[in-house]
Amino acid sequence: MGSLGISLFMSSFGTAWDQLMAIAAVGTLPMILLFFLQRSFIQGIAVTGIKE
Repeated sequence: MGSLGISLFMSSFGTAWDQLMAIAAVGTLPMILLFFLQRSFIQGIAVTGIKE
C-alpha cells in the first residue's frame, strides 16, 4: 500500500490514528526486508552470472 492508499484512509470525519499507524508499519515492511536481504540477493545474481 502506497502513500496514496494511506492518505485515502484518512477522512474528513476523523482519523483512526492507531489503524493508520498499523497500515503505515505494514506498508514499510517490504522496504525493510529488501534492505536487509539485498546482500544475499545481489550475491545470488552474481553467482548465477558466473560461467566457467
